[in-house]
Amino acid sequence: MKRIVLATALILCIAAPAAAQSPARAGADPQTCDVSVDFGSYASGIDQASYRKTKAYDARNRTIRLVKETPWGREGERTLCFDTRSRADANRAFEDLRKLIRAGARTGPTTVSTAAGRTWTSAPPSRH
Repeated sequence: MKRIVLATALILCIAAPAAAQSPARAGADPQTCDVSVDFGSYASGIDQASYRKTKAYDARNRTIRLVKETPWGREGERTLCFDTRSRADANRAFEDLRKLIRAGARTGPTTVSTAAGRTWTSAPPSRH
């Protein structure tokens, strides 16, 4: 009897993390955003410089506007959801944001996506 209870408990412990849904996926669906920017973390917070640049880009650009900012992690992880006037504006914003964000992520990966399926993610830090 003890073996059955222990085996059941072990199976539940293994399956529970797989069944849990990430708040990021529930809170900000890239398919509903013309352009989304996900700021992740490698256990040391998000890339604050890229976050500030992204917010500044939104403030100075009239073809893109922030419609939702969804925090989803314990270290500042968040998703910014942008609306654009057209698909061409979304593609332009995608390219602009990709260039603004560092290619090599120091503190966490940053992903830029469009509703049309374009995606770019900053590379993890290189190990020397």
